Amino acid sequence: MVRVPIYALARSEPDDRTYVEAEWRALLCSLLSALPGRVLDAPHPHSLVGRWRSPPEWLVLAHNAGLSAARWEWNDGDDAPGPSVDLEGDGVRLLVIGDDVVPLEPESVVPAEIAAACRRLATLAGTSVLEVRLADSGSLTFVSANQLPDLREGGDHVVAAFVRMLES
Repeated sequence: MVRVPIYALARSEPDDRTYVEAEWRALLCSLLSALPGRVLDAPHPHSLVGRWRSPPEWLVLAHNAGLSAARWEWNDGDDAPGPSVDLEGDGVRLLVIGDDVVPLEPESVVPAEIAAACRRLATLAGTSVLEVRLADSGSLTFVSANQLPDLREGGDHVVAAFVRMLES
């Protein structure tokens, strides 16, 4: 669950929905924090899947983790701001699941230093599951991260990584 479901807000007055959503989120954060045992990626007051970060914040964290990170370009014109690398070109998508780094493209080979930097990025972000997208223009450059990846793409390798993480 990423956010409070819309149906939970349906009975509230439109002018009160922001307040009602904040109260629901506080309740859900409290409940999730009180669960016995292990809760993966504890909720944050702004997001139930952990702390939400803007794309520029992810670029800074990636740089701090040791990844080559794209520049963020702010534009005054019609173009939306974004990373300075081509998102449509060749690239690599990885899932960091605990200590495992699983490429989503099976033919992708991830150098050990890149895998280690991706694990550091997940640690700095305080998350145990993270999709990392890298552009490949001769060297791998961090483009973006996603704390709520589509896990269906990884197949058996992702399932095995989850089992290892949960057993550790």
